[in-house]
Amino acid sequence: MPRQDRYHSRWLVVIGLIISLFFVSSVHAFSDTRKTVRVGWFESQYNEMDSLGHRSGYAYEFQRCISALTGWDYEYVDSTWVGLLDMLQNGELDMLADVTPSPERQKTMYFSQYEMGMEEYYLVALKSHKTIREGQLETLNGAKIAVGNNSMQADCLRKWLSDNNIKAQVVEYPFSAESDTSRLKSGEYDALVIVNTFDFLDPEQYCLMSHLGSCPIHFAISHHRPDLKEELDAAMDQLYSYNPYLNRDLYDKFFSRTSLVYFFNNEEMSWLKAHDTIRIAYRDNYLPFCSTDPETGEPIGLLSYFVKQVSSANGLNFVAIPYPSGLEAHQALSRGVVEVAFPSSISVYAAEQSGLYLTEPLVTSGEIAIVRRNYNFDPKLPLRVAVNANNPDYLTNLQNCYPHWQILTYDDTETCLRKISSGDADVLIVSNYRLGVLASKIERLNLKTVVCGNTISMSFAVRDDEPTFYTIMSRLTKFLPVNDIHNALTYYSNEVYTTTFADFLHSNSVTLMLILVVILLVFAVLLFLSKREHQRAKSANMAKTRFLFNMSHDIRTPMNAIIGYTELLLKHVESVHIDYFKTKNYLNKIHTSSKMLLGLINNVLEMSRIESGKAVLSEQPHNPQEVMADVFQLFDELMRKKGLHFTYSFDFHTQSVYCDQTKLNEIFINLLSNAYKYTPSGKSVTVNTIEIGNPDPAYTTFRTTISDTGVGMSAEYLPTLFEEFTRESSTTESKIVGTGLGMSIVKRLVEMMGGTITVSSELGKGTTFVVTISHRIVPADQIPEKKAEPAINLKSIKGIRLLLAEDNDLNAEIAIEILQANDIEVDRVADGLACVERIKDCEPDYYNIILMDIQMPRMNGYDATHAIRALKDKSKSRIPIIAMTANAFEEDRKAAFKAGMNAHIAKPIDVPMLLQTIAELI
Repeated sequence: MPRQDRYHSRWLVVIGLIISLFFVSSVHAFSDTRKTVRVGWFESQYNEMDSLGHRSGYAYEFQRCISALTGWDYEYVDSTWVGLLDMLQNGELDMLADVTPSPERQKTMYFSQYEMGMEEYYLVALKSHKTIREGQLETLNGAKIAVGNNSMQADCLRKWLSDNNIKAQVVEYPFSAESDTSRLKSGEYDALVIVNTFDFLDPEQYCLMSHLGSCPIHFAISHHRPDLKEELDAAMDQLYSYNPYLNRDLYDKFFSRTSLVYFFNNEEMSWLKAHDTIRIAYRDNYLPFCSTDPETGEPIGLLSYFVKQVSSANGLNFVAIPYPSGLEAHQALSRGVVEVAFPSSISVYAAEQSGLYLTEPLVTSGEIAIVRRNYNFDPKLPLRVAVNANNPDYLTNLQNCYPHWQILTYDDTETCLRKISSGDADVLIVSNYRLGVLASKIERLNLKTVVCGNTISMSFAVRDDEPTFYTIMSRLTKFLPVNDIHNALTYYSNEVYTTTFADFLHSNSVTLMLILVVILLVFAVLLFLSKREHQRAKSANMAKTRFLFNMSHDIRTPMNAIIGYTELLLKHVESVHIDYFKTKNYLNKIHTSSKMLLGLINNVLEMSRIESGKAVLSEQPHNPQEVMADVFQLFDELMRKKGLHFTYSFDFHTQSVYCDQTKLNEIFINLLSNAYKYTPSGKSVTVNTIEIGNPDPAYTTFRTTISDTGVGMSAEYLPTLFEEFTRESSTTESKIVGTGLGMSIVKRLVEMMGGTITVSSELGKGTTFVVTISHRIVPADQIPEKKAEPAINLKSIKGIRLLLAEDNDLNAEIAIEILQANDIEVDRVADGLACVERIKDCEPDYYNIILMDIQMPRMNGYDATHAIRALKDKSKSRIPIIAMTANAFEEDRKAAFKAGMNAHIAKPIDVPMLLQTIAELI
């Protein structure tokens, strides 16, 4: 496996691990009695905190992985590393990161069985020092060298001095980073030992004398907490079994791009002084990597961002020169016209044949295959691959990865795409970052994309007669943080796509309902992508591509229906003769399509919340038979109308259990919806739920079997059933709309409840799901009495006066129309502050109720509610307030009640629910 593949694979494993650890029950995860562990917090790249109080860092993320397996809660104790070490030895601290074992320390503390990483030590001095010279170790004789006391660095320094026969005075000081450099500048000592965790050194002022060595670092545990040692070792063993390179991945993330990588040595500085300008040849019109702005003539893309950042930090002068093709850029490099070319993806062997060296990749990207929409892509077949003749990089890459493919060369990428569309070629391989730029062409030519699984490296190429310049570019390649590189690529990948989408919105006049649906859709997509990107850093763009291309068809189906019927409706109402039944038909179809689109969005949001860990169980006492009956009765009429034979039965003896009724409903509604959709008329659907008991007397277990005699699934598809975005047949083939997320959501919810779900199926014969979930039994003396709900009289709301706080004019217009149609008088204000002022100024009991949006300018809905509840006039402070907001999650509902609101209604507005809620509160 190529190095880049291993790199991405490790990160995918890490990301998958962090998500999946919440569902792992091994080790001691989330036991009933969670332990609190006092851990040391010392400011460095091991532990970082930003201005918002958000924590990050090598040790912090490692400790979070450990907590996921052990169920530990951390209490962070701030101090210097030396101070924390003393506290650990005195029993005031339980665990500390970044500690090197020594015989003396092992007497007073335990150490983790496994290393948490390696710590590198360097010796630096001021470039302005009178006698010490970079690259001349003998000038350190007689120097006073400072090193942190009570550390392994001192031992490393003394050994290094002895090995190099240098006579210098070693001075141990309490380590404090910046204060030590100030002593270095004042001349109190001549050189300083630093570790790889410091990136505050200015290479213009400091020279890197030597790398002293390295030591393994461990987690140290206080002798007062021997109970932690076994759990820590077991957790680290399991972590490394998932990803043996976890510590290396964390090191690359936090340490590899410190200022140490661009400390140029004497030889490199001499080369830079002799070359005032470094000329970079780049391939034009190759976004997001590099291109030329047609308006300014300046370079844009990742290369432009790299040049600006490196030049600003190092004072280097780069000139980027565009060439029509990658081939011409490489030829300019070979002729000596330029010093470096970018991007270069040729193999190391091809570089050798051309007299070139390749640096470490500036970025690696995933390979995407572009094929015809109905084409079954199989890379093992002898396919015909279209290649841009001006891009020699891909030729060697394709020959290495797919030697059995036939290569067809064309003049440009657009011609390659047309040849695939016409059937003259089978596939085009591109970087995943190029999809945003090519998206409109792919859509227009009715093509699709498939993830290949291979990666493409984007490196700098230099001539092999410039070894010094090779080391310079190798250092600079590591300068930019990985996240900055991916952010720059994402920005330039999305530029064209964003403009096209804005143009689409501008040029299509649609009804208010369509605008609202589009806003919800955009919000859902952005939220989903942002959650994915936060969790997966380096592979965020691949996830976005996968999401968009899997969702594209199913989103467009209801969108097209809404747009089409809206345009028909607009034309119809402008005609002389308006047909009532035709108008109602159009509106019904718009309404149905809107609900379908909202269902797609809800699935995306639900999956995003589950993966981010925000979905939590809210368990309340419920009668299990009533919960199950409510769900199954929903499908009685649907099944009957379709001509299905639907039966369900129960066998319960427990009267009440603690459960999350909403999420249980979601599980079984999903399963029954699938049975309904994929079972033809005349067939049957059967549900049976039995109570099978539990070894723990405080719990009971229910097993629900849902069987149908429908179309079934193939044996090949079953293993992928619960994966995201998977469907055995597309919407086009099955005529059934869906995201491919439903079964993944079901499995995640079942596992959240500690249950299991199994499936058996056969094509043409049907499918059977078995769901087994345990619930805690409600003691007999705690079973709540069932009270009859009072009937609500909607006539009671006629003539009431309501104050609407809503900043969005469209939302306000909808709400006012709905309320006035039900004989409710409505006044509107545009923000929370205006709402508070209106209540203060009005007569007592003037308004009967308030509908309050949450996100508003000047003052949000929560703060406005706090202010109203604080009014001295009780007739005003006690006015019922309903949150009516697009913030539709459980935590939003809780936040509304916490702020003092009486109810919560989510947008889009459910009119009957809104009216009933108003009637209940007045």
